[in-house]
Amino acid sequence: MNNSILLKDFLFLLISLLNISYLIRLGKHIALRTSWYIAPIIIVPFLTSVYKSSFFAFLLNPNFTNFSTANLNDLAKDWLSGTPQSIFLIGLIFIVEKISLPSLSLNVLLELWFIAIGSCIFISKSLIINNSWILILGIIFPLLIHTYKRRNHFKEFFEKKISLNNRRGNVRFFSGLAYLLVNVLSPMSNLDFSLISLTHVSRILIFMSIFLTLLIFFKAFNKKIIICYFPVFVLYIFFSLTSVFNPNNLNSETSYKLNSITSIAFLPLLEYLYVLYYGFSNKLKSNSMLLNDKLFLILPKIAIYFLIFCYAAYVFASF
Repeated sequence: MNNSILLKDFLFLLISLLNISYLIRLGKHIALRTSWYIAPIIIVPFLTSVYKSSFFAFLLNPNFTNFSTANLNDLAKDWLSGTPQSIFLIGLIFIVEKISLPSLSLNVLLELWFIAIGSCIFISKSLIINNSWILILGIIFPLLIHTYKRRNHFKEFFEKKISLNNRRGNVRFFSGLAYLLVNVLSPMSNLDFSLISLTHVSRILIFMSIFLTLLIFFKAFNKKIIICYFPVFVLYIFFSLTSVFNPNNLNSETSYKLNSITSIAFLPLLEYLYVLYYGFSNKLKSNSMLLNDKLFLILPKIAIYFLIFCYAAYVFASF
């Protein structure tokens, strides 16, 4: 009895620490790819996916009076209470963000494989869904693509001596191993969990369609772009197919939903818009700027700050 209590407390602490660590790392990496004010646009919608009302519903009927810090406590309870669902979803969004990169280092790949295997164990042990192998393939297949890209570097990886001075490599290795350990040690149970809804599938298709349209319009669509983002497309295709085969598992009343990873589908589009914005701004700055040019540079930032403000209001006023 004492051993089981100790194991439960250990898993609770480990999951909470891993959740914090992966969220911080995710935010820092998104900020490196774009800017610090882009990271909240991705991470906050992910965290608030546990809310009963959506952000779009809040915008249709905004409430700027009933602010409460209790919502933050509830958010912390959902994401830092050591639940297997929370670390599964955080692991997934971490994978999706990484596989949208052109290539991955071998250390990152190893960590992602640990997370992927742990996620597959979670699906097998805790989710009772039809054709769960489709969801598992959606996690594994994109990593196989990235692994194939780095196939010529495996010998180099295995010949390297383990160095305790490589702090980043150590963090990646032990974080991934801890993620796998958590899912191996967690007891088998049927957890309350909702798959990605068809509405969110539509949103992902819209994000990707706008992204591809911009690439084609600015003549940036090429073979490298296809190779870069193909793993992400594969993941969302398999996740969407899982929902099609499980219409009874699309319950919006559950706290934890696969809908939460919709926000990271917005990243490629935001990243490209960010590149376009700074490309245009540098071009304008090199010439003498008119008033219209200055407005062009200021308005996008105002729009982003306004969006962040609305989301902050949503966080404090809704649940």
